[in-house]
Amino acid sequence: MTAIILTKFEGSGKVYLAGADIESYIPDESRVGQKIDQLRTEMGLTVPDEPLPAQGTLGFRVQVYGILKWKDLFTSRQLLALLTFTSEIHHAYDTMLKEEIDPEKATAITTYLGLMVDKLADFNSNLCRWVHDPEQSFRTNIRTDAKGWSTTVRSRPAK
Repeated sequence: MTAIILTKFEGSGKVYLAGADIESYIPDESRVGQKIDQLRTEMGLTVPDEPLPAQGTLGFRVQVYGILKWKDLFTSRQLLALLTFTSEIHHAYDTMLKEEIDPEKATAITTYLGLMVDKLADFNSNLCRWVHDPEQSFRTNIRTDAKGWSTTVRSRPAK
């Protein structure tokens, strides 16, 4: 188990908890599995169970570590979070249509919300790395051009 960093509710600073200190806060795997099954049933969502591309294709070299399907890139809690956000986007779209928002506008908003979930998946997979300054997880995939320059878009300027 890795450590968890929490932001304090009042004031500034962070609280660091070791794996042994956080066990009571984390739901067990069976409970998470039940919630995933419930979301799948209620919303008709699926877990990304498709196989990954062949090793080396598109830069994928994770198969040697037993990561063979797209869902293996995430822990069960990460999958639950992504499915929950996706479910809420479906609810938001339905609500917008009920409130008679222009369907094209509702589709555009839903698309942007979907892109945000994609960004969450990118920054919250099993393969993310931790950056100590500014204390945050960093992208799963980083592409570089021929000269080695990063071609990723940052959510905020680098220091």
